[in-house]
Amino acid sequence: MPDGELRDSDAPAPLPDLPERKVVDHPAVGRTALDCDTLLVALDDLRTTVRTAEPGTEDAERLALAPVLGTQADHLKDIGVS
Repeated sequence: MPDGELRDSDAPAPLPDLPERKVVDHPAVGRTALDCDTLLVALDDLRTTVRTAEPGTEDAERLALAPVLGTQADHLKDIGVS
């Protein structure tokens, strides 16, 4: 079998090497441009998408702020503040 040829016909198709770019409209932080990379677990049909922002950009600041604002909003609901 030549190098690089799939040995198992049930193996998932290889993924492209280039990240995909998406813009997410988050309710608390607004529009945020993110790179989306799909990771594949070898010998399994498991894939996960990792979303990151370019370091040092406003998008990175928004991405870092989103979970903080979400946690604060959850806490306010828990104590009865809307």
